[in-house]
Amino acid sequence: RKRKRKKRQDAAREQAETDTRRNQGLLGAGMERWMGNQKREREREAGKTIRTRSRVTLLTPPSRDFLANAAQRRYAISPDRAARGGLPSK
Repeated sequence: RKRKRKKRQDAAREQAETDTRRNQGLLGAGMERWMGNQKREREREAGKTIRTRSRVTLLTPPSRDFLANAAQRRYAISPDRAARGGLPSK
């Protein structure tokens, strides 16, 4: 019982961290996915079994135009603004 609560707290804390980073505009949509993959890679190397959602896993940092596209799709912002890297804070 206690373990489950701890797990939930850890997950919430982690989510809060990515949210604040995203709001500071340091992570576009796609960048955070890459961060998650880095974490997964580390866990894989540590010999943990990992579950992945069936989405494309990025093993290299996403390119600027990929980020711009992702930002456009996710936040519906204009291409030129996406290219400049300005992400609206959610």
